[in-house]
Amino acid sequence: MSSSLQRCARHREVAGWLCGQCQRALCPQCAAPQVAHPTVLTRCLECGGYAKEIVRPRTETRSFVSRLGDVFTYAFRWPGVLVWAGLTLGAYVATLLCLGNVIAMTLTVVTAFALVRSAARGAENIDINFTNILDDLIWPTVRFALAMLPIWGPAYFLGDKLPGWAHLALDGFGVIWAPFSFIGAATQSPILSVLNPIVIANVARQVGRDAVTYILVSWAIIAVGAGLGVPATLILAAKLPLILSPLLALAIILWPVVTYGRLAGLVVYLHPEPFGGMADDGYEPVLGDTAPRGKWVERGAPQPKVPPADQLYRGSTSSAAFSVSSSSGVQAAPPPADVPPPELSPNAQFLQALASKNIDVLASLAKEPPLDLSIKEYLQAGRLLAAQQRNTEAEYLLERAAGRPGEPVEQAEARVIWARFLAERSGAPDMAKEWFVHVVNTFPETAAARFAQRWLDAHP
Repeated sequence: MSSSLQRCARHREVAGWLCGQCQRALCPQCAAPQVAHPTVLTRCLECGGYAKEIVRPRTETRSFVSRLGDVFTYAFRWPGVLVWAGLTLGAYVATLLCLGNVIAMTLTVVTAFALVRSAARGAENIDINFTNILDDLIWPTVRFALAMLPIWGPAYFLGDKLPGWAHLALDGFGVIWAPFSFIGAATQSPILSVLNPIVIANVARQVGRDAVTYILVSWAIIAVGAGLGVPATLILAAKLPLILSPLLALAIILWPVVTYGRLAGLVVYLHPEPFGGMADDGYEPVLGDTAPRGKWVERGAPQPKVPPADQLYRGSTSSAAFSVSSSSGVQAAPPPADVPPPELSPNAQFLQALASKNIDVLASLAKEPPLDLSIKEYLQAGRLLAAQQRNTEAEYLLERAAGRPGEPVEQAEARVIWARFLAERSGAPDMAKEWFVHVVNTFPETAAARFAQRWLDAHP
């Protein structure tokens, strides 16, 4: 998966695929979709081999700075308009209730966190799946308050006893702290990590130059938000019909919230690894959504084998490799209608769906997957499904990966990811702790064991 632009030798166009057999870089004219029911593969028209997409870091496709325009205009584009209007209306209704300001603040925090997570996936819509008041309303607000504790805590508890130099020191510290601790709170990072200055500093270091831009733009948005209080007050004082005055005032005040949520999510979208994602999550196809334009014609010679799954995916040795999901380049080419689908065994269907990252096919095969696949193959399929919120199907595959025999390092990684799935997606923290303890005791001195120990330390 080269991060540099390659060109097709035949047409000199930018290549979007690399043949696994002849190693040619293929442009859309030299690559062809082939239906292999129930999935679609990409074939090389030069040798007939299977091709994989060429990807590169999202920061190479478009820089962080060049994407800021989309952040500031999100609230004025559909569906950002819906999010902004919905938050405004919800906050207004909340102010009419008992403890209205507290409820309005809770709705604001929950919406901001949802905006971070949606932007981190590259999605425009936000997903708020309400299950219960504690987990979906109270706990996010508590996480936000705890993440900002080093900022407001000393001044609140010490008051006038806090010397002036301490106020200045806290303000300077908060300039760097607040933007990254906010992301940590929104992305469900362990709360002790969010409160750890060393962790926050390390995250900022990994984000690199974009960290400086993010911090500056963050505080610019906060400053604009403070300044918008003036026109909001003037609108409240105006005699507009019905409830337009408070609604317009709230809309003005809440625009920075919507914008800031998208800004923080953009940082995770471009730099997923410091926030617990896989390195691959920060890559995207060189040609974007462009599909192969060649036409595949079945040949009489035996078809080449599907490349091993470990050649189709980038690996990661950092602790971010233990995130539950990886969604890099999830897409499938449209099937041509004139090619009859060949019959494939369930094993071949599963491997080809994995090679082409066909989510629907993997989900359909997840409940009864083949029995002779490797840990890596089960793990890759499970993480792809988890990245698309197909948790029910992902559970079958991740559990199968955790129970498969294999190399100790692979087993440890699979069991850590299974434990994280239990804790974060299945609501079974006690069972997750048992798996983490098992990894620490069974696979000491591995990266997985170190990650498991950090998780256990953060969840005493």
